[in-house]
Amino acid sequence: MDRRQFIAATGAASVFATIRIAKPALAAGRTLRFGHWVSTDSPHHQLAQHFADEVAKRTNGALTISIFPAEVLGTYAAQLEQNVAGTLDFSLPTTTALAKVNPHASVVSLPYLFHSAQSVYSAMDGSIGKQIADGCKGVKVLAFSDNGFRNITNSKHAIEKPADLAGMKLRIPPSDVSKAIFTSLGASPMAMPYGQVLSALKAGIVDGQENPFVNIYTGKFYEAQKYLAVTRHQYEGVALVAADKTWSSLDPKLQAAVQESATSARDFHRKAFEDYDKSLAAKLKASGMAFTEPDAAAFKAKVQPVYAEFTSVYGGELIAAVKKAAG
Repeated sequence: MDRRQFIAATGAASVFATIRIAKPALAAGRTLRFGHWVSTDSPHHQLAQHFADEVAKRTNGALTISIFPAEVLGTYAAQLEQNVAGTLDFSLPTTTALAKVNPHASVVSLPYLFHSAQSVYSAMDGSIGKQIADGCKGVKVLAFSDNGFRNITNSKHAIEKPADLAGMKLRIPPSDVSKAIFTSLGASPMAMPYGQVLSALKAGIVDGQENPFVNIYTGKFYEAQKYLAVTRHQYEGVALVAADKTWSSLDPKLQAAVQESATSARDFHRKAFEDYDKSLAAKLKASGMAFTEPDAAAFKAKVQPVYAEFTSVYGGELIAAVKKAAG
């Protein structure tokens, strides 16, 4: 073998050796998918991004998370089903939607149960949250955070009292509790996915809807709604969940890193959400919405039958425990 042949041969061998060495390093990285249902200007997207950043940092790049916002992968209910099936790694369902995997999860959405975000956090970071999380089938609940208190908007007239809702076609999320609340208030509730709400409002399919400020604003419902009643009739949270299949595939060190990342994202999101939520009343008024602040007492009285109706679902003991935790 002459000198030229020797250099060519050893050079090729070096390249081949480099490729063989690189393959295990490339294989060590893993990309996981995170789906959610809101636009990228929502603080919920910031939660997902913070979680992804923390996971990448705490696992030294062993795990990378790709985020799919705005129902790209389906509604939050559909994404939760994908989690259970093991075809989607992470998602951000509402606590109401968690009833699909634990019928008791929506106990926190009973009307006028919580009086502040802090009372919610106390319950969800304690035994109530643990009981709900442990009862979820097919998913691992990593953290609970905030979606806010729900308020009512419509295009017909100002709402000052329950009678003003009589016969009003109102979009609600797919939730038996929400249906019971607005049936007791005299409205005509209609369940539909969040991503269809704005078009339904614009087309007049429904007269109004009910959501926290954050979803009213980022969903641009003010484009089709004139009136906003600050009823705060129901609390709703969000849960950061992992598919059981994904969770069980991680070794204990990666599980610990993912859990720490979720806790960090929860704490970050709660603070960001609180600051954002405080700014939204002014922004919604500037967008042309007319606010009313009805006396809650009349609304509370009308929805009390909901508690009796759902005692058979949740059990009186759980309802009493949640009430106690809520203060």
